[in-house]
Amino acid sequence: MAIDKIGSILRPFTALKQIAEKPDTIDVPRHYRPAAERYRGFHVNDLEKCIGCGTCAEICDNDAIRMVPVKGKEAGVGKTQYRPTIDYGRCCWCGLCVDICTTNSLSMTREYVHISPDTNTFFILPDSKGMHGKEFPQGWHADDQINLLDLKREPMDMLSASERGDSFVEIVKGFSKEQAQKEASRCVSCGLCTATCPAHMNIPEYVEAIWNDDITESGRQMYKTNPLPDICGRICTHACETACSLGVRGEPISIRWLKRYAMDRIPADQMDTLLTQRVVKQGAHSVAIVGAGPAGLAAAYYLVLMGYKVTVYEKYPKAGGMMRYGMPEYRLPYETIDKDIDFILSLGVELKANTTVGKDVSLDKLHADFDVVIMATGFHGGRSTKVPGTEHTMVFQAVDLLARITKGDDFPVEKEIVVIGGGNVAMDIARSLARMQKKKYGEVRLTVTCLETRDIMPADDEEIEEGTEEGIVFKPGRGPEEIIIENGAITGLKTSRCVRVFNDQKMFAPEFDKNDVQVYKGAQVIEAIGQGPEFDVFAPFTGSLEMAGRRVKVDEYFQSSQPWLFIVGDIIKGPNVITGIETGHQAALGADYYLTHHEKDDITHIDDILRIALDYQSGQVAALESALGARAVAGEALAAVQRELAAEKDDRDQLQALLSGRNIRIHLRQELPRVQRKRDYAYARDLSPLSSDSAGKLLRDSAARARAGFRLYSDILFLTKSKELEFTLGTLRDRHAASAQRFEAMGI
Repeated sequence: MAIDKIGSILRPFTALKQIAEKPDTIDVPRHYRPAAERYRGFHVNDLEKCIGCGTCAEICDNDAIRMVPVKGKEAGVGKTQYRPTIDYGRCCWCGLCVDICTTNSLSMTREYVHISPDTNTFFILPDSKGMHGKEFPQGWHADDQINLLDLKREPMDMLSASERGDSFVEIVKGFSKEQAQKEASRCVSCGLCTATCPAHMNIPEYVEAIWNDDITESGRQMYKTNPLPDICGRICTHACETACSLGVRGEPISIRWLKRYAMDRIPADQMDTLLTQRVVKQGAHSVAIVGAGPAGLAAAYYLVLMGYKVTVYEKYPKAGGMMRYGMPEYRLPYETIDKDIDFILSLGVELKANTTVGKDVSLDKLHADFDVVIMATGFHGGRSTKVPGTEHTMVFQAVDLLARITKGDDFPVEKEIVVIGGGNVAMDIARSLARMQKKKYGEVRLTVTCLETRDIMPADDEEIEEGTEEGIVFKPGRGPEEIIIENGAITGLKTSRCVRVFNDQKMFAPEFDKNDVQVYKGAQVIEAIGQGPEFDVFAPFTGSLEMAGRRVKVDEYFQSSQPWLFIVGDIIKGPNVITGIETGHQAALGADYYLTHHEKDDITHIDDILRIALDYQSGQVAALESALGARAVAGEALAAVQRELAAEKDDRDQLQALLSGRNIRIHLRQELPRVQRKRDYAYARDLSPLSSDSAGKLLRDSAARARAGFRLYSDILFLTKSKELEFTLGTLRDRHAASAQRFEAMGI
């Protein structure tokens, strides 16, 4: 053993025999050696192709990627002004940022050498020129075989053309649970959809809730900015999908159908669980709303939740406006309309149906009886081509016929019909009449003609494709010249080729080739070239209302020059359900600011949100201390409340650290992705005090307050998406969820 010990001591010196040999070394990093074909070297980014979605930064666990605003890059539909920067002091060259890139703009080259004593040079904004402006072969990149994105949509089940030909049964069947969760799993939560949505709905939040099979949370997120989500899940124009980052390389998320899936699974008697705001006592102010369409109903919803007495005047027998009286049932079933509207009315909104303002009651009278009047009268008047023959009794307006179909009124349906118009209203009436023809005559003989060529027709592609399947013949790019009348009866429509619809200034100025004439047979002609407002109701105030062209001038809250009068919906923004909802929401806020003289409560920075959370935590501490002081609990319940108080104090201290910690805040991007309002977080502020009546009541109240904390931190976590805050906010969210469950179990 002694010899072994001596040998082990001397063994290191045996290396000296190599001292005279030439070392086998590689001169790196001074000299570049060619790298493998898919080597992960420095990043390059096509700044024009990049849309600034931020998925690369979101997936980076090392926080090596920061999104920064870049001069010359403007935000727009489906893009932001931000571009990714890389911190090579943090990057591990995993390549996940490349795999998740929704546009394929980001890739990695085979360049890997950078030497500098200046650490700032390791933090770069990659562009197509590379790290040093030298061209290197492409290395790691995403393709069809290697990427983290599911680029194909989950197909939607629909009735076939033969099944729906003579029926007004809803065409789209909707997602199953498995289909919805698979489709929701595709979402990368970039938020470009929310920026494009007129109502700025919390789309990534409600899509993720569907993926987590938390349907109630999905509905709660929808109702924050849209009180008609079941309706919109069927007939929304879904501009959000045009902005979806997945649509750059593949098919966008089926956002509209996911919305429908979630709302279809929430029974009408459980809708009130989606509210985060409760009115304890109604205020003294009253608001009249004229028109029960999407804009008027949205305004009513938000105002009644603010505590106002709201009365809605509607000229039709039922509420819904053009959603009910201008859309066929195969697109929007009446029970769906009733479900959304009945819930709004159940909150305390008074509906006065069959009442026309300007006829049954004057606008002057409403002004005298109410503190604020919101006009949401919509576009119920059709526009005429005014070509010769339009005065014939067999020429109809599409909007009039659609209303008559809803009301069940009889009207003639001829064997051959011509519809003039290329928008969705034209599709609605054409497809409705085609069903009626099929049922009456056993065949469809209906022609749709419009000024626009097929590639620029304003109707949704799916409407045109489905209409074609149902037997409708489309003749685009034609302009009406004359309705042909022989022996007092219509026999057809004479048209000429439309050379162009808009002039060089993008103004509507159609031009025609009068030598290219076609006649389409028909005994009945339907005009569907657009709708217009009915301004007669404003007659008493015409001289005092400031105008902007042909429309009444309004501010950002749709308040007119008469401060008591707000104007929303189609008559101010054009016909679009989701846009109407947003105008109603903004008018409700404007009316509240006007009547209460409150300052605007917009929130635009992360610190504003964190202070709301800090106020919540301070309130929790005070409430628990008060409950303990009242000695309302003992034993196990007392111990639970004491533990909760200690935890809430720790939570409060953590939030104070977030608001003051320099290291945390050094890279913290303050601006929020979308504007919030303090009132949006009233559910975490206006909490009931902890009851001292009994231990059970106190525990149930504690559970409710903890649930509010869970909601608050869930909302903040999703809104901020900040790596600096993620761990702390996630911990606070999970702790409050556990507390709520524990108190609920003890309070039963």
